[in-house]
Amino acid sequence: MSRDQMIPSALSHGTPGSLPPLSAMRRFNPVWGVGFPAVIRFARRAGLAGLLLWAGSGWSRADDRILLPVVINGQPRTFVFDTGCGRALVMYRSTAEKLGLQIASPSADIQPRPGKVLLGQTEPCTVTLLGRTGSSPFGILETPADIIPDKAGLVGWPLVSQEIIRFRAVGQQEQVTLEPVLPADLDGWLKVRVIPGQILKLAIPAADGPPLRVNIDSGTSDGVTLQSEEFHAWRARNPDSKSTLEAFWEPAYGLIVRQEIWAEQLSLGLLPLREVPVLEATDSDFEGRSHDLVAVLGMAALRRLDLVVDGPNLVAYLRPSQTSTARYDQNRMGAVFVPRDVAGPDLIAVVAARSPAERAGVQNGDVLLKIDSLDVTAWRTRPGILPLARFWTRPAGTRLVLTVQRGNQTLVLPVVLEEILGP
Repeated sequence: MSRDQMIPSALSHGTPGSLPPLSAMRRFNPVWGVGFPAVIRFARRAGLAGLLLWAGSGWSRADDRILLPVVINGQPRTFVFDTGCGRALVMYRSTAEKLGLQIASPSADIQPRPGKVLLGQTEPCTVTLLGRTGSSPFGILETPADIIPDKAGLVGWPLVSQEIIRFRAVGQQEQVTLEPVLPADLDGWLKVRVIPGQILKLAIPAADGPPLRVNIDSGTSDGVTLQSEEFHAWRARNPDSKSTLEAFWEPAYGLIVRQEIWAEQLSLGLLPLREVPVLEATDSDFEGRSHDLVAVLGMAALRRLDLVVDGPNLVAYLRPSQTSTARYDQNRMGAVFVPRDVAGPDLIAVVAARSPAERAGVQNGDVLLKIDSLDVTAWRTRPGILPLARFWTRPAGTRLVLTVQRGNQTLVLPVVLEEILGP
């Protein structure tokens, strides 16, 4: 079985010598603050137990990840390639502990800037990835006790920012390769400027006015996250677009719930997108980013594009995908059940307007007791309850029976899942 068959999406390389030595990579400082607006959000969709419960969406979106095999001190692990991560190598603390690595934690006296979290640092490790071996420490990211990462960590944009990288959708998968030379088949593609920095940022030309700044973030499975003003303007022009909800935890902000809307057509300057999910940016998405940032494109948007990044020349080329048939997994119930805070015991309903959950009678503030015959009240302590997102992402037409508490009443509410986001 080939590597491409073993993992849903893989980052491969054209030539073994295409990367700089790992020992030359920027070293981590345990007191630096780093922003992770998409890291935990993506992990929530991809297999983190507590976050999957809160989100009610994305049980199958693990297939969107770009996975990269990494060998650390002779022990193989799988990392996620994340163009929105501004550090070359980041590892979850649980991974470092399993590997027996020494960890230097950030000082408790240092407070991160808004939208940032502090990374710890491991001892230097022998690291092999993409055909290169060298010595480098890893940044250490803490997660709450309820959140169990299903991958070892992140490989960030700085590692490959000086390479030629091609992203293209092949059926239901995203194929990402490092190319030895710029592909010759770029006639007719939209040529844009790459903005220098620690994450992948593009300047998309506009029909009039200055270019639009758009970040590319392979660390989130979302579609297009729009700056709030742009989102509300688009929503006002498309009031009948269908919507559902997503919820996620972020290190610097805690628990967030927001709308997710389907766009048949959306243009970012001269870049057209079709059949893509759209979300409103939260403070966490754009905190600490440039004031002119308009949108962030996650994996659901990337899978609808072909993209070539010429890192050495700070140029990128884009076009709508010619082959993508990407399906977007989603919360087909239109409601999420979330604790009031990270430590809260009850799962409280938040319901989208005109959703299957609302039509079934679920109301904001209902406390979830059961899904079918599964008692979820001990979700924090009893094995086998999590992740509950496996229920919300079942196929359209699936019937779920929710038992909820509303004040002194116990209600039994059948809900039929629907394809909310999609053509």
